[in-house]
Amino acid sequence: MAGQPPAMEVPEDAAIQKVVWEGNFPLRIQLEAKEVTTLTPPPPLFLMAPRLGYLPLLASKIEPHFRAALPPGTDAIWFEYRGLPLKWHIPTGVLYDLLAEEKTLPWQLTVHFRTYPSELIPIEGEETVKWSYMNALKEAVYIMHGSTKPVMSLSQKDQEELWRSLAEGDFNRHTSSAASLGVSTSSRPRSVPLRLYLRQAGTSGAHVKKWEEIAVTTRCADVMDSGSPATLGGALHKAVPHLFDEGASNNLPALATELGRRVSGLEIEPSTSRRNSITEELTDSPRDTSRRGSSAESPGGVPSAGTSGMVRETSEEGSGGVGSESTTPRGSEAGESDEASLAKKEVGAEGGGEVHSDVVDRSFPNGLVVRIQGTEPRWDVPLNWLSRNLSHPDHFLHISVWRREAGQE
Repeated sequence: MAGQPPAMEVPEDAAIQKVVWEGNFPLRIQLEAKEVTTLTPPPPLFLMAPRLGYLPLLASKIEPHFRAALPPGTDAIWFEYRGLPLKWHIPTGVLYDLLAEEKTLPWQLTVHFRTYPSELIPIEGEETVKWSYMNALKEAVYIMHGSTKPVMSLSQKDQEELWRSLAEGDFNRHTSSAASLGVSTSSRPRSVPLRLYLRQAGTSGAHVKKWEEIAVTTRCADVMDSGSPATLGGALHKAVPHLFDEGASNNLPALATELGRRVSGLEIEPSTSRRNSITEELTDSPRDTSRRGSSAESPGGVPSAGTSGMVRETSEEGSGGVGSESTTPRGSEAGESDEASLAKKEVGAEGGGEVHSDVVDRSFPNGLVVRIQGTEPRWDVPLNWLSRNLSHPDHFLHISVWRREAGQE
């Protein structure tokens, strides 16, 4: 229409990020029966929970609904799922992906306002959640760029604005606030921060009874692998190679503990035989042959994931570099990177997109289930594309992993 400015073109990544940001799912919240003081128990509360949010942020909507039935006294709010107290510092969507294997909706949770469990981190309202988020953000930014300065340099006002945009679920406001970090999602980071949740295989098809059945570990994965964009499958194989071995131990948390153990500050590297055990499986497509082999040591003097088979566990700032600057990959088309080309092939272009003519099975081997933001991506999706589009506001790519039992759909 005349007189109106032209519509702003929304970049593809921004459009995807907005959809992810607005993702939510229904909860059915029931008050713990032992805390009901009225003759008639209050009805359950149904509400939509943001995937990127945290359960304590729902307290202002939940507490008024059950207030009349609560006993006297005060305590922190906490939630349980099938008897398992839920860790509030894990994003709500990640908890659902990790624990609700069957994806039943609404997700049925029990809320408590008394007898706060000792195994959970103490919480004193929203300020504690904000503190947890800012610390995770600082850790992720260090992995990505080798310094916490972008976060540490934020003014108190900028920190509060960044947090309020997350707490209130405002994507545009958060995008604007995140710009104050000086960290662009369009630029390639040194490394991709991964938060891995490894479920013990015996819990597949059954609910998790205790947190000891899940190992939560942090890794940083290189963006490039042998000159090509690193893939999700390649990164996971280097982070937890045992998962890809036939006849591997079903005790995933124990494996994660073994891989994360440090001796005199040095990470344990998986053996060469384990690193190479899945090479053929991950490169059985003709168009993936460019990823075979090992890369040389990175210019920064730190072995790349492709060289050592190691995805480094993070520690405090000052423990050393987390990677070197990556070189710009060759484009499959003029002005287009290998990563962008691969991403288009994996997700398909708008209006039909590119369809694979081969019949290579690109699902994870050995019954592995890998879930990110409610999806189960194929192993050959570019890791940096996933990081840009499916990471949480704390800049971590949260990945739930377990092994599906034989015969289980």
